[in-house]
Amino acid sequence: MRGNPAQAFNYPNPTYKFSGVAIPVASIKTSDSTGIGEFLDMKKMVDWCVMTGIQLVQILPINDSGEDPSPYSAASSFALHPSYIRPKAVCSYYSDKMGTDMSGQTGWAQSLVDKLNGNWKIDHPKVLDEKRRIMDAIFEQVGEEKVMEDPEMKAWVEANKPWLHTYAAFKVQLNKERSVNNKWFDCTTWGKRVGDADSIINSDRTQVAKVYFVQYHLHLQLLEASRYAAANGVALKGDLPIGVTRCSSDVWAEPQLFKLDKNCGAPGNPEQNWGFPPYNWDAMHRDGCGWWRRRLSHMEQYFHAYRIDHVLGFFRMWEIPQHGHGGSYSPNGGLREQGLRNLRAIQTASNMMICGEDLGNVPEEVGPVLLELGILGLKIQRWCDGKTGNYGYLTVAASSCHDCSPCRLWWNENWGEAERFFYEHIGGGGSCPGGPPDWVSQKIIKQHCESSALVTINPIQDLIDMWGSLRSKDPKNDMINKPGSTDGCWIWRCHKSMEDLMKESKFNDFVKKMNLDAKRGATY
Repeated sequence: MRGNPAQAFNYPNPTYKFSGVAIPVASIKTSDSTGIGEFLDMKKMVDWCVMTGIQLVQILPINDSGEDPSPYSAASSFALHPSYIRPKAVCSYYSDKMGTDMSGQTGWAQSLVDKLNGNWKIDHPKVLDEKRRIMDAIFEQVGEEKVMEDPEMKAWVEANKPWLHTYAAFKVQLNKERSVNNKWFDCTTWGKRVGDADSIINSDRTQVAKVYFVQYHLHLQLLEASRYAAANGVALKGDLPIGVTRCSSDVWAEPQLFKLDKNCGAPGNPEQNWGFPPYNWDAMHRDGCGWWRRRLSHMEQYFHAYRIDHVLGFFRMWEIPQHGHGGSYSPNGGLREQGLRNLRAIQTASNMMICGEDLGNVPEEVGPVLLELGILGLKIQRWCDGKTGNYGYLTVAASSCHDCSPCRLWWNENWGEAERFFYEHIGGGGSCPGGPPDWVSQKIIKQHCESSALVTINPIQDLIDMWGSLRSKDPKNDMINKPGSTDGCWIWRCHKSMEDLMKESKFNDFVKKMNLDAKRGATY
């Protein structure tokens, strides 16, 4: 061996680190979007990541939430939301594979793109209704028999029967309950139970076939996006909501797994009532957490990592009487044992990397348990000491998240905090600048890239704000969610299409250099 042997093993990056970008699927905009981001839009998101040296895309939950725009109001832990389907791709599937004339439906699909894609915010009811109508038209054009006799679809339906059969029955019964039951939103009040699933399905085979049809094509399109990402060296990170709604196929099918006399929430003034039932962990552990294992195994076919929403709920939950107020934590003690027991059960269910959202009123037991299990925690710079270089390695470092204001908006609305932050973490003489200018945004993201955390995942709003000419006109329009409020939530669309963003070569080169200089994604 020539030279100094010690230098031969002096690796430039002895600790692997990588970077990610956070954006809801719904918020991605391309020239093919139908008023909302679709699964296939993630392919252009991946292309942009390759350009900028980003290795991961983090999204919000994508499960069916019915007419509720919140992605955390899951009506199924397995079914995908129909809003994310691309009708043009479904037309191509049947014209290419079966030779069906889909010209009329393809033209209709394109007209919806032209009609809805100019909207600066998501009109969820309109998108859902338009997609329902066109998917019904595609189904009718192909014909129920041809749809259901497709060998590949038949195989998929059979393989997914354990959840799909129940979900289809749930959807059919939901439509019936809405017309006769003024408490339809709580499936424990329904006239039929999961034991009636076979009779429900036999009563309306066509509607069941439509459910299978839509879910099959959602699966194909999400799988295509996932495989495209993997082939290009980009991981997809999903999101696991802490609960499911009372009007869900999960509660309808397995009510014993939930404390139906309670609601989850959070203490405070006012107290937060989230409206969904807490988990009955004792019941879940009786079969080795089979529901969780099925759920995560299903999720793993699409994702390489996932975020646990409100991981604190695996230790304790604020439980409120269903028809009252004044909750309390359950359990009151033994949190280390509770957290280890519950998190180990889901950790062994898949090979996905796990990241826990451990924000809020965090018990002292949480951090050590996450570290012991190798589960990443989350740090938002403005909510901790701000010293990104001192973060633990098993950390997701983030400039902001979907539940708070992007950095530019926070800077303008919290001037006192921003001024303190400027002098403590940004540096530089003179008075704290308003705006803030793009060089401040650049320094914030640079600190995250250079942090000691394994991964930095920054919202696309904060990344775009590094470049003054690309910023949105009003940062107030860049908010995704306002916890405790429903006004203006979950309607944000990125003001830049992915095609336009990919043309911004100077900006993209800047982001890539920042990642390379910090050795994010560097192998050794």
